[in-house]
Amino acid sequence: MVFARPATTQSASTTRDRDHRPPGSYPKPDSRYGVSKVFGEALGSLYATSTGMEVVCVRIGNVNPRPMDKRRLSIWLSPRDLASSSRSRSTAGIRFEIVYGVSGNRRSWYEQCERRAPGLRGADDSEPGPRKS
Repeated sequence: MVFARPATTQSASTTRDRDHRPPGSYPKPDSRYGVSKVFGEALGSLYATSTGMEVVCVRIGNVNPRPMDKRRLSIWLSPRDLASSSRSRSTAGIRFEIVYGVSGNRRSWYEQCERRAPGLRGADDSEPGPRKS
């Protein structure tokens, strides 16, 4: 099962560090909507533990044809990458995991994060042009 939700439903949603908490730290939703998303992740964990269901919760950055502002350059997920990840989703061997759904953006807040969505290689970048080494 895959449960997708926006990545911006936690406190300090405008800071770079909001989703870089140590594993096992508690969530800090910033609205009732955020509470509902955290509840969905907790429910996924319950079902994974109690029934053996394979559950992947995907925290989606922002899906649009192009990023709408500077902040979204870091969290953008292209429609093509979203479709590609949906077609090639593999949860084999995963009991429960929370991962991030973002494209291969050079400014990505999640670039060093190994918790990317299964099957998401991030072919697109939010900024055109060659990458600087």
